[in-house]
Amino acid sequence: MDFRVGGEEHMQYRSKEGTPFPGVALTNDGSYHDIVTNQPVLTASMMALAGRRFSTLLVTIELLPTDKATDLI
Repeated sequence: MDFRVGGEEHMQYRSKEGTPFPGVALTNDGSYHDIVTNQPVLTASMMALAGRRFSTLLVTIELLPTDKATDLI
């Protein structure tokens, strides 16, 4: 993960035997579009199964400090 504006992340998974798609690759390619201190983080990603895209997401993430940790919204 390259956590900066324009940074990217790539993840790939393979399903085990006994699952609906054994050995098939599931990939997720994402990028960070807006990172500002004390503001929501904006990301976009695409998911593909066996190289065929089936999902495109635009996600806003908020990190809020609490007394004991950080809340992810």
